[in-house]
Amino acid sequence: MGEQIRLGVVGVGDFGMRHALVASALPEIRVIAVADADFERAKTAAARVGGAACREMDEMLSRHDVDAVVVATPQPCHLTDVASAVAAGVHVMVEKPVVGA
Repeated sequence: MGEQIRLGVVGVGDFGMRHALVASALPEIRVIAVADADFERAKTAAARVGGAACREMDEMLSRHDVDAVVVATPQPCHLTDVASAVAAGVHVMVEKPVVGA
């Protein structure tokens, strides 16, 4: 097997947590960090899947070396989160359609 994909998950509510759990069970993926505006929820998710807990996407991108992120935040946050990830040069999977402001 090659190197593991270093994954970040932003928004660890119901759907984001599902993505984080599935990803953490795959040998080819390592969950590096999770982020959520509810920092207690981020810490709980990080304890379950490994990696660090962050409060937001920008903190995750600046402090952790991720190859890709799953954006599972509420729709009004999608455009900002996706733009941040693209600007950082990481791959992005959006849980729901991207919406404009």
